[in-house]
Amino acid sequence: MTLAVLFASFAVLMVVGTPIGYGMALSAVAALAVNGEVPLVLLSQRFFNGIDSFQLLAVPLFILMGDLMKLSGLSERIIEMCRCLVGHMRAGLAQVNVLANLFMGSVSGSALADTAAIGSVMIPTMIRDGYRRDFSAVVTASASFLAPLVPPGIAAIIYGSITGVSISKLFLAGIVPALIITAVLMLANWRLAGWAGGRPGARATRDDTLRAFKGAWPALLLPLIFILGLRGGVFTVTAAAAVGVVYAALYSVIVARRVAREYFDMVVRSGRITASAFVVIGGAGLFGWVLTREGVGRLVWQAMTAYTADPLIVMLVLVVILTLVGLALEIIPAMILCVPILQPLVKSMGFDPVHFGTVVIMTLLIGSLTPPVGLVAMLACRIAGIEYNRAMGLVLAYSMLLTVVTVTVALCPSLIMWLPDQVL
Repeated sequence: MTLAVLFASFAVLMVVGTPIGYGMALSAVAALAVNGEVPLVLLSQRFFNGIDSFQLLAVPLFILMGDLMKLSGLSERIIEMCRCLVGHMRAGLAQVNVLANLFMGSVSGSALADTAAIGSVMIPTMIRDGYRRDFSAVVTASASFLAPLVPPGIAAIIYGSITGVSISKLFLAGIVPALIITAVLMLANWRLAGWAGGRPGARATRDDTLRAFKGAWPALLLPLIFILGLRGGVFTVTAAAAVGVVYAALYSVIVARRVAREYFDMVVRSGRITASAFVVIGGAGLFGWVLTREGVGRLVWQAMTAYTADPLIVMLVLVVILTLVGLALEIIPAMILCVPILQPLVKSMGFDPVHFGTVVIMTLLIGSLTPPVGLVAMLACRIAGIEYNRAMGLVLAYSMLLTVVTVTVALCPSLIMWLPDQVL
């Protein structure tokens, strides 16, 4: 009865357009009110417990750091460096787009932020150069998949705060998959170059390349500072975020000489984004607590182990389940909802928690491209000035490529765990 009320009320709230964080929280309240066994005063405590994490303080700090770095003009400098490196290749601007997203991920940590920062520059540039609008949008959206995988990915911070898994290891675990995805996307761009339009750019001179590296080095240095600091035990992830803010602020004022009124607005913006995210985290945590209390995790474990004891098959089934969840929910509520339920199964199968966390992040990210959510792809299409439906074929094609990489990573833990095991 409790689960029926939970899901029915959640479905109704989603249909009437309630924001997802409030929808999850209110449906949990309705379910427990009908159940009558839990004092409702505990709900506020459970909601607060979902966001009462020192590690989550890193989220607003990394958002602020990214805004400061973008204010300093680093987005354009990263793009210029990538243009010098790969702009002369077949489908040159598309290759620049992918590589710029890889490097920009170390500044933004978010697929949506990466799409806004890189897409606002690269999509109009690609269209002016003769590339198809749908191709320009989908390449940008697909490449933004890289941002949550490289340090400091916000999704890794959220996952670590939920499970207690080392966020430092999660940061490192995403690097190799990000490099594989970069290679796959660049190969796909090369293959589609003739159909997509555009042309290779002129090969950059050595002086131009050195000058571009000189302009982009502050952004390239940031992930190295994070990794060395975390490896050496100099600071925690939250302290690393604070160090990143100070670094970005000093660079903005001293090097880029950008003393702007926008600083206060950026602090307010990071607070607002974090507050809205925390509502989602708290609501999803409350929803997930009701599911856990009703024994859904145990039921999933029993159903799965009764069907098969083969870890590879179980992993494939989990990838399918998480992909379906990612199609319906954004990554943060999906993660908070699914991970506590799947924890008993993960432990019983002996999956490495860092490996599984990276697979969860990659699998749920696919939903940011595909309908009905597809927020990243929709933003890219909006920048390109086309309807989302016009890019659907390419969206599905690139999503399949990302799915193949995700399945490969899921079935080959050594691809993920090699770097964390070497460094930490």
